[in-house]
Amino acid sequence: MLQAAPFPGLLVLLLLLAGLSRESNHYEKKRQKRNVYDEQPRLSSEQGNLVFHAGSSKNIEFRTGPLGKIKLNEEDLAEMFSQVM
Repeated sequence: MLQAAPFPGLLVLLLLLAGLSRESNHYEKKRQKRNVYDEQPRLSSEQGNLVFHAGSSKNIEFRTGPLGKIKLNEEDLAEMFSQVM
């Protein structure tokens, strides 16, 4: 008498998962690089520094909510400017 293999469902499940993982790699999208123009603002990291690049003839603006603050090294910039003026 022939005996059925133990856990036949497990074997089918493993084969199914192996096939799905191979298919998912096939459809992965590669990251496309885009052209960077002088007019486009961007952020970059250069030697550990965060650099803001404004577009040509453009500003860098920080906008907060009604109670928000802009801080530089734990100091409120609005307070610093009011002390200078």
